[in-house]
Formats: sequence, C-alpha cells, structure tokens
Amino acid sequence: VPGMHDIGQEHMANDLVSELVGDATVGEAMKPRGILPVCPVRARLVDAFQEMINMRQNCVLVVDSFGNRHATGIITPRDLLRAFAEHMSGDATVGRYLRGIQSSLEPRTITPTASLVDAAAHMTANSLHHLVVREPGSQEVAGVLSSLDLLCFVQV
Repeated sequence: VPGMHDIGQEHMANDLVSELVGDATVGEAMKPRGILPVCPVRARLVDAFQEMINMRQNCVLVVDSFGNRHATGIITPRDLLRAFAEHMSGDATVGRYLRGIQSSLEPRTITPTASLVDAAAHMTANSLHHLVVREPGSQEVAGVLSSLDLLCFVQV
C-alpha cells in the first residue's frame, strides 16, 4: 500500500525520539535567537552563506531589515546545495531566492512549548531539517531547532 512504509517509519522515529527525550520541549533544545546569524532579504545569497560560515551555524534567519524580530525566511546548507545545482548567481538576492522556493514560513514554524516528539514528527512529515521557533501567539522569533540540535540534545 503506497504511503504505509512512510507512516511506519514516522511512527518508529517518534517512538525512538519519545524514548530518548521524554517530555522535553523545543525551547530546551533550540538555538536561541541571539546566537543566530541574520541577513536582510535584500542581501546577496553569497553573503548569507558567508555569514552562516563565519558564525559557524547551520542556518541564517532572513528578515525584512536588521533589528526586525520577525523572520521572513531561513537559509540552510540545503539551500547552498540547491543554489549550486541550479547554477545560481551569488549576486542573486536572498529575497528573490526565497520567493522561488518558500511560499510561506508557516510550515517551518513551531513554538518553544511544543514537545521535541512533536517537532521531530513535524520535521519528518514535511522533510524539514530546521524549524523556526516562534513565541506563542506572536510572529517574534525565539530561535531555531535543527535536526542536529535534536541529536545533540539527546546525547545518547
């Protein structure tokens, strides 16, 4: 039956995560906003990747302007691979790049009070490696949770 294999894998992954993290929340494992690199939508794509490298982080929050606490997108190493594969110019703006791949940030968001089990299920169901963590009832970014953050939190 199509899709049954995927559902079974997702269920097994959730059981494993639940066993390893218990009732831990996203807020306990996420990278806080203050340590994340940020770039404006008008920045060049190459500058966003350079900022990620300079800050030794695996993502860059994209904002309308510096000082803005509301992210409009996120750039990750996966985007670097896509840009290479599509032979994109490094001079392309981050905003133009994101308009081509992210219709909305919503599927990529979660709250800090959500369980890590729910975060893992959301990542698995949507093939995501990063979730932007927003304060409940707000667009303000609290941080980012990556699959690597989840792994580091577990410390098996």
